[in-house]
Amino acid sequence: MAGSICKFFSTGISVQLFSEHVTIFVLLYAVWVAVYTLVRYRKLPVIQVNFLWSSILGAYFMFSNGGYTKAATGTGYKKISFNGMPEQFISKIWYHLLINNWVLNVILAGILLFLIIKRGKKNFLTAEMSVVFCGFSVYSVFHKVYPQWVFDSNEMLNNGINTILAILFFVNVLLCIWNVVDKNERISMCISCYI
Repeated sequence: MAGSICKFFSTGISVQLFSEHVTIFVLLYAVWVAVYTLVRYRKLPVIQVNFLWSSILGAYFMFSNGGYTKAATGTGYKKISFNGMPEQFISKIWYHLLINNWVLNVILAGILLFLIIKRGKKNFLTAEMSVVFCGFSVYSVFHKVYPQWVFDSNEMLNNGINTILAILFFVNVLLCIWNVVDKNERISMCISCYI
């Protein structure tokens, strides 16, 4: 338990130090997960409290730097704008987070396919997850080998399609974890996967 607490605390702080937009996104996510869990289950597990406090502390470290404070207030050379957050999310965050991590996608898909096969259930959900894992892994490797290929010449539409595929992969990872892991561990494992 102590090792898990240290792991999530250090991860919660370090993930906040990459980019201003990511810092804000992770902080909002940590608050949302804490509120949702508190409302849904009437208690807040230590792991989620730990991640929430470490996210707050990491955001404090990030914005205590003078350059990032100016970016947050809009007085520096950079500006943090919430108006462009959906566009940032579609064009950059999902793209760089999932599609460019082709090695991680292949390894993760292999592990999850092994868990699906080991579980032995054959139904529509396991077939759908298997198709998504294999398809997205192949696509991310193909994208690495041939990055010039696009779905459409319209950049926004192409980014939107890539974002939808990445979200589909991510949701199926969470669904697979939800189906394979014991009931008492589900929420913790899904949060671990997100981090």
